[in-house]
Amino acid sequence: MNSYPKGCPSNQSVKVRVLTQAAGVAALLICAALICFSSARAQDDIDNEADATSSAGVPTGGPKTRFKGFPSPQQEPGPSSGTTASAKATIVFDAYLTQAQITFDLTNLNPSQISAFHLHCGLPGQLGPLVINFGNFGAFTSTFKKIGPNTYRFQQTVTDSDIDEQNFPPAPGPVPACAGNNIGPAPATSIASLESLGRVGQLYFNVHTGSGTDPTFVFALIRGQMYKK
Repeated sequence: MNSYPKGCPSNQSVKVRVLTQAAGVAALLICAALICFSSARAQDDIDNEADATSSAGVPTGGPKTRFKGFPSPQQEPGPSSGTTASAKATIVFDAYLTQAQITFDLTNLNPSQISAFHLHCGLPGQLGPLVINFGNFGAFTSTFKKIGPNTYRFQQTVTDSDIDEQNFPPAPGPVPACAGNNIGPAPATSIASLESLGRVGQLYFNVHTGSGTDPTFVFALIRGQMYKK
C-alpha cells in the first residue's frame, strides 16, 4: 500500500480533480459554441427577414410594430348603450411602413347589426375624424367571418390608398386634423402617419349600429383605444 506524507493528495484524488476541471472546461466550450451558433442563426434570420419582399416587389421584412386594444361600451364617451358587445383589436405595421394588418375579433354582436366600422384618430374620450372606413371592403356580413359561437373576425391588410380622413357622422365643413404630436396637428395620410399616431395613443376603433340620431350611430356602440405592445 502506498503511503503519502500528511497533507499531500493521493494519485486518485489528483486524477479526480483533473477530470473534474477538464469536464468544466469542456462544458464552458460547448456553451460558448452554442451561444455563437444561436447568435449566428438569429442574425441570419434577421438578415433574411430584412431582405424579404412581397410578390409585388414591396419590402416586407424586418421587425414589426404591434398595437392592441379591447373595444368596449365603457370607452365610448356617448350615452350608455347597455350592450354586452366587446372586441379584441390588433394592428401590425410592417417595418417599412408600407402596410398594416388589421385583425378585429367582435363578440356578442352579429355583423348584420353593424351600420359602420372605422379606425379613427383621437385621444381617449375625444371624438376624432375617421381615417379608415372598413365598409369600403364590402358588406360586414361578408367581411366578418364567424370563428366562434358568438365571435366574428374581420381581417384586412390596409395601405396608404385605404386612408381617407373625414368627419363621421358626415358633416359639412373642414375635417379636424389628427392631433399628431407635440409639434402640432397633422393629417393622417399614410401608413407611416397612422403608426406615428398609434405611438402617442391616438388611434381607436369603433363599431356603430343604428342610424340617424341614434346615439350608437352618432357616437358608437363600442370603442377601443389602441396601445403599443
